[in-house]
Amino acid sequence: MKERIQKTLILLFCLLVGLLLWGCQQLQDLDEEEAPQLLKVKARAASNEKIAYPLYLYAFDKDGRCAASQVINSAEELPSLTLPAGGYRIVALSDVSGGYVLPEHPEADAPILLESTAGAQTPLMVGKADVTIGSRSSSLNITLRYAVSAISAALNEIPEDVEAVHLLLSPLHASLCMNGEYGSDTHQLDIPCTRDENKVWRTDTVYAFPGSGQETLFSVQLTRKDGNRQTYAYTYRGIPEANRPFNLSGNYTGAISVDGTFIIEGWDTAIDVSFTFGSTQEEEPSDGPTEEEDNDTPQVGRIWKDGIVVETKGNEVLLMSTEEWIATVDEVESILEEEEGWHVPTYEEAQLLKATFGGRELDELNEQIVDYNGTLPEVDGEERYLCDKGGVYYSFIFADGTTISKAGSKRSYYVRLLKNYILN
Repeated sequence: MKERIQKTLILLFCLLVGLLLWGCQQLQDLDEEEAPQLLKVKARAASNEKIAYPLYLYAFDKDGRCAASQVINSAEELPSLTLPAGGYRIVALSDVSGGYVLPEHPEADAPILLESTAGAQTPLMVGKADVTIGSRSSSLNITLRYAVSAISAALNEIPEDVEAVHLLLSPLHASLCMNGEYGSDTHQLDIPCTRDENKVWRTDTVYAFPGSGQETLFSVQLTRKDGNRQTYAYTYRGIPEANRPFNLSGNYTGAISVDGTFIIEGWDTAIDVSFTFGSTQEEEPSDGPTEEEDNDTPQVGRIWKDGIVVETKGNEVLLMSTEEWIATVDEVESILEEEEGWHVPTYEEAQLLKATFGGRELDELNEQIVDYNGTLPEVDGEERYLCDKGGVYYSFIFADGTTISKAGSKRSYYVRLLKNYILN
């Protein structure tokens, strides 16, 4: 009897110890899962230009609250954020010192504003990516692009008795939210001009958020020495765009003068607008290149020679197919046999596609596709597309902050082909 009691006590003791160990393990696993994890961030400019420091880094949770932030003062500092498990939007800002106002309490929908209606002196760069933090530390590559347009103007044949000239543009976005989206409010840009030695009234290059809407109204305001003020308005069927210079050239007496030499390295192709103003002008004003001229010039993000322009280098143009296929990796070869001269994007070209069309640019590209031919498929920003890495197929999504991973052999993927076109 005594021996039976002892055995029972031993079994109960072992059971109790087991429950305690199991409970401790469960608590340890829970603690590890809920413990904040380190997110290492690597930031670069889309055009391989140098990032202007300080670099501001923010993490916004699903409710738009700022969960962590960091200011990186030099390229030697390694950006990183410590975050609890969950989903976040990571935002990086660069070159904010030249005329921008950051919100005192950063939240996802808090606006970044311009200090002056005359524009900013430095080009704000923004990068954004969505990331999910789990139970382990992780890393994120984030690409920064210009979130502003570079605006300049040259006005010719202004009368001698004019002592002040202002160029006014509207409507433009008045703010950029911290989550990387433009605000719905608009404003008018008022840029003063100065007269050079050739009697041409010019603006400095200033930076502003892109246009809002489908058209841009710009007015030339002339103030004469006697105090009399005259304003001439012109409506341009287009808008200043982010990451593109916007060059204006006007002539008071009617002769069109185009100042097309201003291109900032690392920016997309400039938008050149020539116009005439003044009460003596009766002919229809020009609002830019004709459709025929525009079709002859390859521009990134536009359809040219029945392909989508991805990149231009010297006399070489990289085109992406307007057609799209759905196939397994085993079915790709049959597609290539029918599409002679085209190839599956390489791993490096897939990175270029993500950098070029990884954000708002994808919406603009799809608008181009619909305008060009409404029967063509739009590029899907959520599906995975195939690329080739040393003879092995990988897949990618047209979005910043997403990974390029090895493709499976059984599932189907979307396919867009590339081709190198040599200009004569």
